[in-house]
Order: sequence, then structure tokens, then C-alpha cells
Amino acid sequence: MSDDNSGNKQSWIIPIVVATIGAISAIVVALINQDGNGNKVTPKLPSPTPPSPIPSSISLKYTKLEELLEVGDWQGADHETDRLILETANGGGWLRIVDIDRIPCEDLRSINQLWLNYSGAKFGLSVQKEIYQSLGGTREYDEHIEKAFVDRLGWKAGFIYNLDNAPRGHLPSFGFMGPMFVFGEYAYRAEACGL
Repeated sequence: MSDDNSGNKQSWIIPIVVATIGAISAIVVALINQDGNGNKVTPKLPSPTPPSPIPSSISLKYTKLEELLEVGDWQGADHETDRLILETANGGGWLRIVDIDRIPCEDLRSINQLWLNYSGAKFGLSVQKEIYQSLGGTREYDEHIEKAFVDRLGWKAGFIYNLDNAPRGHLPSFGFMGPMFVFGEYAYRAEACGL
């Protein structure tokens, strides 16, 4: 019982320490940003482009995907993306072509944005759509375009879960396991959603 009480007595220390460090940091920044006469000076540093935000109304749904992408677990993120797509399209199970049009645009945009953010825009549905369309792909199935698309993404040889070694657009795989007759449907949905 004494272990529980000692943990509770010390748990208040952490927020105070964090708040104190934050206050000290603010003071140091304010002092650094003054010239010799005490006038405020705005530092001229290039500002990096912040990642596009995920809408807060659905962001909790994507916490696991974001955590996997953040640590570079590309395989885990690929599987989580498959799960999320199935969940948003039809509640789980198998993905049918008719289900692809049921995926809410907000969800597709969020999934895509997470992949873009964490891969430096190397992976994501919008990247794949761009590649697919550059090969002449449309919503209609074309065996030659599908084969060229699969070759361009390197899927024929299997999946590469390494950011440096994988071709541009390689992930997410959307559960690809054979003839990619549905990618035209994904590309069409991505276009309709403004990706």
C-alpha cells in the first residue's frame, strides 16, 4: 500500500517541472530575441512547412496508423491502412469494388496525408494516383496499364518496407495480392475526393 501512496505523492511533481521548464524556455527565447537595447527582434529563419493537419473529428481513429508511420514501421502501417480502409468502406471483411466508392473522402484524405507526411511525399494514395494516371490509367480496367502500374510500384517482386529502398508510390499496398483490377477504382475515388 505504501508503494501506491508514494506514487500518488510524487505524481504532482512532473506537471510542475514541465511547466517550469516551459516558462524558463519562454524567458530564454524572449531574451535571445532582443537586440542590445532591449528591443524585440524577430529572427529570420526559414520556416519548415508543417505537416498538414488531420481533421480532429476523425484523428483519433488514425492514432495507431500515425504511431506506426512515425517510427517507420512501414509494414505495420500498411496492414493498419488495409484495416482502416475495410472498416471505413464496409465495416470490415472483404473489399468489393462497390465498397471503394463508400470510403468517405475525409477518411481517404486523412490516410493519404499521414502517408505523405511521414514518407516525405514518397508514399500515399495521391502519389499512386498520379503514377497510375501518368500511365494512362482510368477507372476502366486495362490489363497493360495495370501491369505497367504494378511494375512501376515494384509490387510484382513483393513489398519493400523500407523508405530508402522502395520505389516512389510503393506503399500503401491496399492489400494487393494479384491482378490489380481495382486500382482504377481507388484512383477514381482519389480523384473524386480531391487527392
